[in-house]
Amino acid sequence: MQATSKVLIIGLDCAAVGLVFDQYGDGLPNIQPLISAGISGILRSCDPPITCPAWMLMLTSRNPGQLGIYGFRNRVNCSYDSLQISNSK
Repeated sequence: MQATSKVLIIGLDCAAVGLVFDQYGDGLPNIQPLISAGISGILRSCDPPITCPAWMLMLTSRNPGQLGIYGFRNRVNCSYDSLQISNSK
């Protein structure tokens, strides 16, 4: 039987990198061991680097243009006439 690898991805959305890795890193007892034992780094997943498209890009491997998601307000049917709020649909 072949061993399987497991992957855990923890995203600290909107966490300032300098605060987590530098200034307060030693004061994060649950995060620091994960950083030390694993692989960590800064990820800039998309432009614009905004929460809504960034998480969707990570999960789908598509860009904001392909998904039509650019932020919390998005174009309906790729038109410039109307906007809708991002939701789970």
